[in-house]
Amino acid sequence: MIGVAVLWSDRLGIAATGRAMARAFGTSPKHSIKQVDRCLSNEKVSRRRFFPAYVETVLGDRTAVELSLDWTE
Repeated sequence: MIGVAVLWSDRLGIAATGRAMARAFGTSPKHSIKQVDRCLSNEKVSRRRFFPAYVETVLGDRTAVELSLDWTE
């Protein structure tokens, strides 16, 4: 489901992906955001294996990326 949401989203953020998933499947944005967050924070999901494919799917053939990081806690 998250893979479809990534294709519907214009951003990689958890909330943006969750909202896109809600649009794609006609579900509640609140619950979809929670699903994305739970999936990405699940310790049983190997981030080393998951994120390269996730990022490659989102970036596609782009040759440049603008990245913004928030390091506040």
